[in-house]
Amino acid sequence: MALRILGSNPSILDGLHYGSELLLSMHNEFIRFYGTRVSVVNFYEERKTRILKFGFLQWEEYVVRKDSAMYESPKTVNIGLHVDHKGLNKFPARSSDYKRIVEELNRLIKADREIHLASRVEVVPKIKVSAYVERPALSYAVKEKLELLNYEGSSLSTPHCLVLHGLGGCGKTQLALSYIETQAERFNSIFWISASSLNAVVRSYRAIADEIGLELDQPDPFSFKVSSNPMLAVRSVMRWLEGLKGTQAQWLVVIDELESLEVDPSEFIPRGEQGTLLVTSRRHSTNSIYAKYLPRGCQTLQVDVLEKTEAVELLLSAITHSISTALTTDIELANQIAQLVDYHPLALGLAHASVVQAAITEGYDRALGIYLQDLKNHQDELLGDPGFSELTRYEKTIQTTWDTSLAAIDAQNSNSTKLLSLLSHFHKDNILFNFFRYASDRFNAESRPFNSMFQELPDWIRDLLRHTGDGVWDSFAFRRALDPLLSYSMVQPISSSVGYGVRLHGLVQWRAQQIDSKNNTLVPALYIATAAAREVQIIRHIPLRKQLVSHLQYLNRTIQQEDDTRSSNFSRYEGMVYDIIGHIYHQEGLLEEAKHALWSAFAVSMTFERPMSNSPSSETTFGPDFLAVTINMANIHESQDNWNQSERLLEIAMLAGDLWAREGLRNDTLQIWYDLGRTYRLQGRYAEAEEKFSAVREEYSKIFGQESEENLGVLEELAGLYKEQGRWQDTERLYKEIAAILVKADPDQKGSAITHLANKVEYFVRRGRLAEAEDLGTQILVKSRDLLGDEHDTTLILTGTLAGVYSQTGRCDDAIAMGETVLSVRSRRYGVEAPHTLLTTINLGAMYGRCDRSSEAFHILNRTMHITQNALSPEHPLAIRAKGHLVHVLMYQKNWNQSAELQVQVVDSSIRALGKEHPETLKRMAVLGKIYTRLNQHDEAQRVVGEALDTSRIALQSDDPLFQVLIQTAAQVNLKQNDIGSALLQLVELLIIRRNEYGIAHKRTLETCLELGLAFMDFGMLDVAETSFQIVEQYGLDIFEEGHELPMMAIERLGRLYLQQRQWKLSYWRFQYLLRVFTKLRGEEHPYTIQSMSDTGWTLLKMGYLLEAEELLQRVLRARKSVPEEIEATALVMLDLGLLYIQQNRGLEAEDVLMEVIYTAVVSRNSAVRSLASSALYYLSKMGETRTLNVDMSLLDKYADEFKKRAES
Repeated sequence: MALRILGSNPSILDGLHYGSELLLSMHNEFIRFYGTRVSVVNFYEERKTRILKFGFLQWEEYVVRKDSAMYESPKTVNIGLHVDHKGLNKFPARSSDYKRIVEELNRLIKADREIHLASRVEVVPKIKVSAYVERPALSYAVKEKLELLNYEGSSLSTPHCLVLHGLGGCGKTQLALSYIETQAERFNSIFWISASSLNAVVRSYRAIADEIGLELDQPDPFSFKVSSNPMLAVRSVMRWLEGLKGTQAQWLVVIDELESLEVDPSEFIPRGEQGTLLVTSRRHSTNSIYAKYLPRGCQTLQVDVLEKTEAVELLLSAITHSISTALTTDIELANQIAQLVDYHPLALGLAHASVVQAAITEGYDRALGIYLQDLKNHQDELLGDPGFSELTRYEKTIQTTWDTSLAAIDAQNSNSTKLLSLLSHFHKDNILFNFFRYASDRFNAESRPFNSMFQELPDWIRDLLRHTGDGVWDSFAFRRALDPLLSYSMVQPISSSVGYGVRLHGLVQWRAQQIDSKNNTLVPALYIATAAAREVQIIRHIPLRKQLVSHLQYLNRTIQQEDDTRSSNFSRYEGMVYDIIGHIYHQEGLLEEAKHALWSAFAVSMTFERPMSNSPSSETTFGPDFLAVTINMANIHESQDNWNQSERLLEIAMLAGDLWAREGLRNDTLQIWYDLGRTYRLQGRYAEAEEKFSAVREEYSKIFGQESEENLGVLEELAGLYKEQGRWQDTERLYKEIAAILVKADPDQKGSAITHLANKVEYFVRRGRLAEAEDLGTQILVKSRDLLGDEHDTTLILTGTLAGVYSQTGRCDDAIAMGETVLSVRSRRYGVEAPHTLLTTINLGAMYGRCDRSSEAFHILNRTMHITQNALSPEHPLAIRAKGHLVHVLMYQKNWNQSAELQVQVVDSSIRALGKEHPETLKRMAVLGKIYTRLNQHDEAQRVVGEALDTSRIALQSDDPLFQVLIQTAAQVNLKQNDIGSALLQLVELLIIRRNEYGIAHKRTLETCLELGLAFMDFGMLDVAETSFQIVEQYGLDIFEEGHELPMMAIERLGRLYLQQRQWKLSYWRFQYLLRVFTKLRGEEHPYTIQSMSDTGWTLLKMGYLLEAEELLQRVLRARKSVPEEIEATALVMLDLGLLYIQQNRGLEAEDVLMEVIYTAVVSRNSAVRSLASSALYYLSKMGETRTLNVDMSLLDKYADEFKKRAES
């Protein structure tokens, strides 16, 4: 009844009463099926539930009585709770009733777990090493992969399966043990099968059989050999596992070291309803023959070396520290040890044990340092002595850990272990297959030295590098030798933008080099790298060339240390090899390394070259190695701005080339001419440079054709030469020729295209076309980084050029960040005193100066100037450049005397080093003229600038920006000298030049037009000045953004000109436009806005709009008074207001404001303010003629006399 009133379903309630047959039947059925197998916690109500309440009357009943709620079975606990029926559904708080239920459930779970553990069978003979370091990412991956079903629709007989694969000693076994340790409670049985051999498998299964109590036909229980059937124990245990049902079938079997066995693996890989297989193997499962024997859908997980933090934590734990508590020095020592063993877990475990041992005798503070020194000096003993391996629980040493794999690999393909030795002589990280492809191409090309070198290689290496009949690399033998190495994880596959390849672990590299103890593959490795480098040079594959550098460096260092291992014939090729290596280093900007390599080649060439049999005995015949090395050495000196040394070397090469040509050999004269031209260009010897380049171009055109790619280099040099001379039409013409060649060029010429476009960016900068320079430079920089790399010279030059553009267009933060990046790279690569670095430092200092960071600019330029003078010479171009930029900083700081002193030195040094006609010299003379003008030394300014201008008329073309700057500077100097006629002639000439070159609607043309208008205005030619300003106004508003300084200056000048002409309305329109734009772009408080407001107010006053004028002038006065320095401007506004008040007959206000002007003049003693005060006195005196003033007239006379005396004094 109670439940019906509460709204319960009547059909259900009918059977829920004590003694109900339905309820009793359900109770008995549950006990029969689950009573002894399921533990039950049953709780019931001990309070009545309120059914109804009406005033003082209420109805309460038990919804389910105790006798109906009790549940009887052997594994049931009945608990009465002091709640009503509603309180059984949800506990409102963690009350005592709640805690009773939770405690009872925990007791049951604990009891059930103890029963489960008591029944579990575990046979795991191995334990984790004491120095095991947790690897959370890998542990999580193992757990996750084994918890998921491998594929949909898997049969119940298929166990879950995971293969841990990787290089020996990387911790696969330890990871499996860690999984057992953390996940053991998931399984009823855990068994370990050692699969290193058939005997090991049998022993493992026998131990399991003994543990689970299987009876076997085994006469000798202590023997490891089964006389009748060695697989009896295996099959018996597998049948037992497959027969388990229910929760007992949740077993885990670890198969450790599954590699090569003499039996079918399916005979010892168990199946089971809910079983789990965890397999460790050095063989990658996708390459392994065992993949087909493992369950379908078996997942894989590669176990690699430790992460850096894991390795460091492991080593620091040996001295009872962690990264958070250790000293910085100890962390660095641990880092170095980890790097030396390439983060290999087994080697790090040995290191941990050795450090612990060292700490006992040497102390914790010295243990890491001692082991690091031992590892550097005694690596072979530490990693190979069995005595050291006893410190860990691992049975093998680092040296022998891969012997089993190597033996299996050698049995599979004997060339595989030889290939591993060959690869071990390359840098370990990125051994690309393209190295072998291009080496094969060079060895099989029509190249006599490389053909000969190829014949000296061992037969098996020649097989790896043979060509097919189609003239391409036949990689079949190479791939067959490589496959076992990949299968056993001795090498790891990699991919990059320039192709596929492999990497070696550092300790595998060390072990492979031990196998090749006599370095039989060292020289062949160098030959292969050199052949690949030469082929890459020929086809201009810049990205691959960059990849080769690290290998050439590694091989070069190794072969220098192993003089006794060189083949007897190596000397025949040594000069050529080092020449190629040096050339590659030079192309990648590694100048010092290039020098060392080329000096080695130079020495070898001189040692092994002998006079030709047909040459006169009195003459020395220089061989091709000597000539090539000499040219390359000259190029390196040129790159370091050591031009005199470069010239001397090239002259020697020229002599050698002439002698060589007389012997009927190939003549390298054209290359020498080309390099001499580059040196002359850098020295400013433009005529000689042009002669050499033109000769080379003519010969190349005869040999290769005018549109041949071979012409690109000399055309770029000629274009650069013309650009530096300001011969813009010639430069443009050559750029068009270069572009036409690049359109038809091979796709591998992308590097040449980027170099050309980078030069074009600099061309735009020199011509002042900054927007075009920025647009093109931004696009090309992205491509240069992708193709050539962030640290390639072309990329760095382009980055520096763009930084310079940004510093001139107001993007100072970007400019300085880019400049500092270039400086950081060059300092690291070349050193702080290298010419490249010094040039970058000077450019960065100049950018600091342009970006209003003058103190930093002065510091960096002053320091660099002294470094350059000491490292190079006081008159080296870089020293002169640094001093010149320092002058600009001093000019910014208005330190004119010191600026003049230094700039005189700059000009004199430039004339001696570069000549008077050099553009840099002329530019520096113009700067000196500007400084003299600032010092009011106008005669000196006219002399220097006039001399520079006269010289430039001969040395430069009219469209050269420098020539135009010189005309402009000369005009400015003449204006300062009040020689307005000369200035006008020069500005007119400049305007004609710029109009012809750029057109009228160009910034530079309009700048000149504005200057010309100012000059005409000073000369009193107002009509012509008006026309000039109107041109700037009209075109400037069309081509520039709103508020650009050029049209705004022209509009302001027009406004003032119209004021002079009393054309008030025209003046008002200009000043009103300025006021509107400045208010919008700069705000009401900006000085430009206030000045425009003042001009507009004055114009309105003149037009008779007195109220509007007063409103503006009052706002201006408030703004002026807030700036104490604006005394003169404040006095002028007050004077304007006084005049306005007079016109409005507001005499008292006019008197007050005019007297304030006079008092300001008395206090300030400013001559300009005195002049304004005199005007105020005049206005007051006029007012006194018509009305009585409050001020004493005698006082005004006194002030007038005082101002007159001050003016006279």
